[in-house]
Amino acid sequence: MNPSTRAQPEAPIDLTEAAARAILSRAEREECVGLPLRVRIQGGGCSGVTYKMSYEAEPLAEGDFVKSAHGATVVVDPRSIVFLKGSTLDYQKDLMQQRFVWTNPNAKSSCGCGESFSI
Repeated sequence: MNPSTRAQPEAPIDLTEAAARAILSRAEREECVGLPLRVRIQGGGCSGVTYKMSYEAEPLAEGDFVKSAHGATVVVDPRSIVFLKGSTLDYQKDLMQQRFVWTNPNAKSSCGCGESFSI
């Protein structure tokens, strides 16, 4: 992760160990080792707003929130953190699929695929 000259506030979210392992594993596959996972909330999806996640090489912006746990780092912008406060990012695997799963107390409802929610 690119260093910042200012201390960044800790994001009020949790990462499970499984999510951290998946973040690190995918970073390796995508040749993004050492980069934080940027999480954004954007309009769209079948329920109104959607989770967007990507590895980011850009320096942290002023106001970004950072969460580091189990060796992985997640960065959330100030606009998106409003929708993620108190959330937990997990990673689940079963016979049919593997995916990141958000448990978000701010969501009034979620779509069946878990990629979007309404507030």
